Amino acid sequence: KRIEEAFGWIKTVAGQEKTKLRGRDRVGPSPSRPPPTIWCGCPSSWRRRNDRARGIGRWRIIEADLWDRGYLNLGGPATITIGPDNNGEIAFGALQAGLDLSYGPSTVHFTWGGCDEMDDVTGDGHAELLDDGSIEITFAYHNGDEAILKAVRQTSSTAC
Repeated sequence: KRIEEAFGWIKTVAGQEKTKLRGRDRVGPSPSRPPPTIWCGCPSSWRRRNDRARGIGRWRIIEADLWDRGYLNLGGPATITIGPDNNGEIAFGALQAGLDLSYGPSTVHFTWGGCDEMDDVTGDGHAELLDDGSIEITFAYHNGDEAILKAVRQTSSTAC
């Protein structure tokens, strides 16, 4: 009872949220459990895939509704990286943040936390694949601005 009282206090008074489980299943898909939905990145649709998703990778942010291109590239090229392990990162202007990703049937949802002009900031958002192969990112600061960003797949400029 004393242990449960402590956890009850932590959840109600101290604001602990539900613990997020991370990692991979130890067993593969079975007929009773379909494979996980992973963002494919195909221009025409979002699909269920078991292999590495084609939408995973580095995207160059090229425009935003709140900021001009000069601000976006203030600290270097504005980019968003969508990783295969539910992690990613975003950097534009003075912001650098890590992403905690979850893949849905038509979008990639994320929460983020990082630093903007030496202040700790958090928020959430989602990315949706457009017909032209670019992604539209809805990016929101916690209790603050919400912006729409557009990004295109970043191509490598180095020789193979």
